[in-house]
Amino acid sequence: MLRKGFKLIFELRPRLFPLGVCMAVLRALTPFINIFMTAQILNELLGARNLQTLTVYVLVTVLLNWFLGLASERLVHSRNEQMIPIWVMQTHLLSKKLMDMDYPNLEDPHTHQLEQSVYARCMYMGRTLWSLQEQVENMISGLITVVVSVGMTASLFFSPAVEGLTGFRAFAASPWFSILLVGLILLSVFLSMRMNIKKNEKIIKLVEDEDFNLADRLSWHYQSYLEDYKSGKDVRLYNQGGLIMGKIWQSAGLLSAGMNREGNLTGRYNSLQAALSTLVGGLVYLFVALKALLGVLSIGSVVQYTGSITQFVSGFTLLMTNFSQLRSMAADFGVFFEFMELPDGQAKGTLPIEKQEGGEYVFELRNVSFAYPGVEEYALKDVSMKFRAGERLAVVGLNGSGKTTLIKLLCRLYDPQQGEILLNGVDIREYDYTQYQALFSVVFQDYKLFSLPVGENVAASMEYEEEKVEACLKEAGLEEWVQKQDHISRLPLYKDCFDNGIEISGGEAQKVAIARALYKDAPFVILDEPTAALDPVSESEIYARFDTMIHNKSAIYISHRLSSCRFCDDIAVFDQGRLIQRGNHEELLADTNGRYYELWNAQAQYYQKNKKAPEPA
Repeated sequence: MLRKGFKLIFELRPRLFPLGVCMAVLRALTPFINIFMTAQILNELLGARNLQTLTVYVLVTVLLNWFLGLASERLVHSRNEQMIPIWVMQTHLLSKKLMDMDYPNLEDPHTHQLEQSVYARCMYMGRTLWSLQEQVENMISGLITVVVSVGMTASLFFSPAVEGLTGFRAFAASPWFSILLVGLILLSVFLSMRMNIKKNEKIIKLVEDEDFNLADRLSWHYQSYLEDYKSGKDVRLYNQGGLIMGKIWQSAGLLSAGMNREGNLTGRYNSLQAALSTLVGGLVYLFVALKALLGVLSIGSVVQYTGSITQFVSGFTLLMTNFSQLRSMAADFGVFFEFMELPDGQAKGTLPIEKQEGGEYVFELRNVSFAYPGVEEYALKDVSMKFRAGERLAVVGLNGSGKTTLIKLLCRLYDPQQGEILLNGVDIREYDYTQYQALFSVVFQDYKLFSLPVGENVAASMEYEEEKVEACLKEAGLEEWVQKQDHISRLPLYKDCFDNGIEISGGEAQKVAIARALYKDAPFVILDEPTAALDPVSESEIYARFDTMIHNKSAIYISHRLSSCRFCDDIAVFDQGRLIQRGNHEELLADTNGRYYELWNAQAQYYQKNKKAPEPA
């Protein structure tokens, strides 16, 4: 998974990785310039004391530091220019995936869990492409530091033997002591790597714990609920504060326990690694000191070796720490790429939508059945029907009868599991997906408006025709709204993002959604409970101008209010996922045994004189 992360970094910012590598190399080499040159200057001061040689050493030291400092600053600047946008790009990729994925995936609970897990791990725990790049740079820097420090201290282990020594001093001067020390260093490297592997295994197990992930998702959900100011009314009127905060604290407790376990685990292993590094470093310092006491090393060599050893310890710690973090990040990037690579199973089609003479589009459903993912019961069962362009079709039925599901299938948000839907005799799955969906202007029950200017909400675009926006708002019943505000299209909705945002009622929001459908100017208009949030006067106005709004377009109208069906040429009655009746209002009302007659009278009795609502059972 880390390889995919590196590949993605290279695709997004091709120059970032080489710039980061160069920066890491310079960062690792710079300390050794001063260590080496200081050793040479000291040896010269304590030896020949040649002024010309000392001057050269000092000038070389100053010039190298100046040059490396300038190069490093330039590299850091260029690298940061590439690095800073990477977080925004990764967030953009996640957002684009959500927008582009098939609708069935979008509604799948597994997708929601993955999305929340990605944001929790990558966005809030810092497991991003940014941090991946930093870990690699640190590892390269640590590795170079270790290699160079080993190279600068290698001669220490092959210094000439000293004659006339006995006991421990003789052992310290012998090659066996050097071999023993090298063995201890290699053992410490092995033990440190084993500790890192163990630590990573335990951290991954903690992060992937089911209770931990559930607590993370719940905490995210409740926090988002409280951050939405529109939920403030319910929180106060139903005194939900205690409930919500209790849930947040419950989730926080589980998260805190998991993070504490991770922190304690990391602390224990890091302490052991630090102790091991300190022990090995101390032994090497002791070795250098013994060699110096035996007269094998000059003062300059002592400075070089001790400085190099210090760099070795810090470089080795940096290498192991970042290696450990990279291994733990592999699981996090596994979740990220699992989300990004969720397959799209819907056929997109390639056939263009041919514009028909006179707008002659004919839709036909043949034995269509559909069940939602993970649900055994069919939402639609063996539905067959046909309707033509220019018709007004009302779809009625009880809640859960399959009305909205029918619309989702017709718009290709879902594909039927059985049967087929035809447009002009061709299976709709064969048509170009984007062109096909352009045929529909839809207002769903759960429409969404954004904290953007009214014009952008209506046009669904940053570019829009202001006059057309206002005309659509007026057609949708917002004449007074448009007249009261100058340049209404430019005013933002709600106050989530803008201080001058305007708050609108549920009925007004529904009219804006209707205006958006009108602005799209598609040949088919689908209205799913379009007057549910409207007052009786506004509802009457919408019905009165229904034909004017729709013009010569086809319309499918879903409503629980059967009085609205009188504006339609054709009515389809659904019950438990099946089409059980079809006809116009008069024909269906004449069937006194039919469901339409039953529904009509159930609603009509509330408006008839001397009729009371039935007593509850």
